[in-house]
Amino acid sequence: MSMSDSSTGILILSPVFAPEIGGIETHLMDLCKSLTATGKYHVFVCAFQPIFTLKHNRAPCREQIGCFTVHRFRWPALGLWHSSTSLHLLLAEAYLAPYFLLRSFLILVRYHRRGNKIHAQGMMAAIAGRLLSSLFKKPLIVSTHAIYDLSGNSLGTRVARWAIRGAEQILSLSEQS
Repeated sequence: MSMSDSSTGILILSPVFAPEIGGIETHLMDLCKSLTATGKYHVFVCAFQPIFTLKHNRAPCREQIGCFTVHRFRWPALGLWHSSTSLHLLLAEAYLAPYFLLRSFLILVRYHRRGNKIHAQGMMAAIAGRLLSSLFKKPLIVSTHAIYDLSGNSLGTRVARWAIRGAEQILSLSEQS
């Protein structure tokens, strides 16, 4: 599908997306439909294949849904991800983040002329988004879907602060976050 000259391309980075079932997934599907309904935006989504609510890797790797395109990445070494989540969620995200960044980078290389903004969903996506935003000189929007404690000085906290400070806008889904 071609994008009109007056439309804005938005690359949405999110570890999860439909057909996975959940609040973030529902929110993102509604957001993509709303953005593309006006014809002013074309949306490209980078996400992982469903893992929680569907059989693994059952969704198409590339799917056109109305006026937006979803690119779903297969999970690398799925058993290792399950093992790391039982140890610590931050460890699991650290394991997945480089792969997510690399795959998102390749998608942005493909669409960089058609994408005007990067919209990252959650902290892992915000970190990837900050790096991609710097490399491709694209504005970054970060949406928080959780409450993050950024008061400490751990490496994870410093990286999260760095990612958020690189955003042109931060959209919080709750007053507390």
